[in-house]
Amino acid sequence: MPAVHIPSRDELAFAVNTARTCLPSPPRLAYYSGLGLLAVFDVLEWPVTVAIGIGAVVAQRAARRVQTRS
Repeated sequence: MPAVHIPSRDELAFAVNTARTCLPSPPRLAYYSGLGLLAVFDVLEWPVTVAIGIGAVVAQRAARRVQTRS
């Protein structure tokens, strides 16, 4: 039988916390999901959807920079 590593509770908690740091906040996740659905159902063309998403990320980063300078 092959040896199978079963992660411990601490390893799982570390993996979940690491994944959470990579994900956007719940409101932003809902926003990006909505954009994705608009593209999937052809309400918006995918290049427009990508441009809107990138614009939102750039605006968020700029706002964060302004807040840290104040």
